[in-house]
Amino acid sequence: MADGSVVAGSPGSVSTPEAGAETGQYPAGKVTPFHSHPSGTSGGGPQLDPFGGNSSIGSSSVVRYRQAPSILDVNKASSNFRYIFAKGEGSVYIYNDQGVRATIPSSQFVNPKK
Repeated sequence: MADGSVVAGSPGSVSTPEAGAETGQYPAGKVTPFHSHPSGTSGGGPQLDPFGGNSSIGSSSVVRYRQAPSILDVNKASSNFRYIFAKGEGSVYIYNDQGVRATIPSSQFVNPKK
């Protein structure tokens, strides 16, 4: 939030990669430097890019959600860094309006205090 607090948004509805993921809802006054892309697979059919206009990005026997930032993510980013937690591959993509700047394993992103 604008005051520096962190408030969870509501996740989108459960879906399949073929149908595409829905964007979650965020509170008013949001500042959203990070979000996640879902995990999950389903069998057969064209592999779609649900975060970039549902265009086909190839054919596969297993369909997965896009994990990297979409063109929509990049276009909405500013010169400040943004983060995508790629749940399907266990990575964190760090990007801005110039594209992906780094990718690191989720396990290395933060070291929680015990």
